[in-house]
Amino acid sequence: MPATRLTACLLTLVLQWGLTGVATAADAAPKGATNLGNTSCLSCHGAKKDKIEVPIANGEKRALHQVDSPRFADSVHAQLECISCHTEINDSRTPHNKTAGAKRPDCVQCHLDLAKTLSKFKTGAERHSMRAVVANIEAYKASRHARPDRDDPSRPMASCNDCHNVHEFNVPRATSPAAAAWRLGVADRCGTCHDSHLEEWSGSAHGKAVKAKHDPKAANCADCHSSHRVGATRSDTVKLQILESCGNC
Repeated sequence: MPATRLTACLLTLVLQWGLTGVATAADAAPKGATNLGNTSCLSCHGAKKDKIEVPIANGEKRALHQVDSPRFADSVHAQLECISCHTEINDSRTPHNKTAGAKRPDCVQCHLDLAKTLSKFKTGAERHSMRAVVANIEAYKASRHARPDRDDPSRPMASCNDCHNVHEFNVPRATSPAAAAWRLGVADRCGTCHDSHLEEWSGSAHGKAVKAKHDPKAANCADCHSSHRVGATRSDTVKLQILESCGNC
């Protein structure tokens, strides 16, 4: 079984069992959940549907992520049910009558649980991969992105989904065209929030190499600021990290 598929299967078990030995997928669903298969969910939340907006803490609205069904089917999460992660959803109403006290989808905790589960299997490549994921999680938790958002303190400044799109995420081989495409899109993903920095970078030698020459080896935001341990650029630690990154080229 390919590594990513094995991870997906084990991830399914982690979500269904909760590491406590629960045996069936039905037990993983919220109590009282009806008509909540993926087909039902995507009938409203699919990419070809109208955008759905929900209120946030400051009184404004934000658009919910729309799921591209074919891309989800090719992702590492394809074998999961929507309500395996969205445990707060227990009906198909609009808007949902959510389960009180249920936690929002938590990529961090789920992958930490998955790492513990994988440690029990003799799959060296998988354990190595998950150790890297855990290291990234620890780096993220210490970063500025993990801090509460000023406009909506109930959410972090940037979550896993903001960069990875958890409904489409896959792990391309380092030498594959998909990996090159990922690198070429890093700056635009960061620029979703850091638009002025994106504009400035686009006019630089690095930006022109990416934008005009489509060179995936050219420096992007993550090469200098790191992918997960993003800190304040005025700090001595980050300045030294950037200096070291520049020195590598």
